[in-house]
Amino acid sequence: MVTAKYIYKALLGIVILSGILAACSKSPDSKTDGRLVRRYCNDPDAVNYNTDFPGTPDNTICYYPTQLFKGNYLFVDSIYDQDLKPRYNKSINIQIYALSNTKLSFVGFCEGTTDSIKLTADRYYKAVPDSSVDSYNTKINGRIICNGDTLSGYMQKYANDSSRILVRFTLARDSGINFHYGTAIKQ
Repeated sequence: MVTAKYIYKALLGIVILSGILAACSKSPDSKTDGRLVRRYCNDPDAVNYNTDFPGTPDNTICYYPTQLFKGNYLFVDSIYDQDLKPRYNKSINIQIYALSNTKLSFVGFCEGTTDSIKLTADRYYKAVPDSSVDSYNTKINGRIICNGDTLSGYMQKYANDSSRILVRFTLARDSGINFHYGTAIKQ
């Protein structure tokens, strides 16, 4: 009786093991996933990062945030005081240059100078002024520009309109705070 019990357990084990091996073996008529032939950008700095994933990584198809922003624009600027009361409007010509895949230089905002403002753009169509560092190597929230004013805020590229940029800047100066709200239109 004891040997029949062991034989039964051994046969049951063999059947289970055979079932597992059969389930794990590849059938000769299995198909490959057609999505794997697509190419996708695998650079996290790129706007189209992981679009068409899964597939084959190919960074030659990547495009970057600075490619979206660069160009000459007419900035229609509405300036508000710290109480959000309108002060005046003006139109200025600005130029945006690509320094790298994510770094921009913005020229024309400071009247009468060629001061450039450094910005960092991300894959979500947004660019923010880089922080400044003072003489004690302390990080200042915002970018010191023009005549010692501090600029913070952002520029947002419209995803559905490649010719316009939404601008929302705050300019802190000795005399108070000004808000610069407007749209830059590509020329």
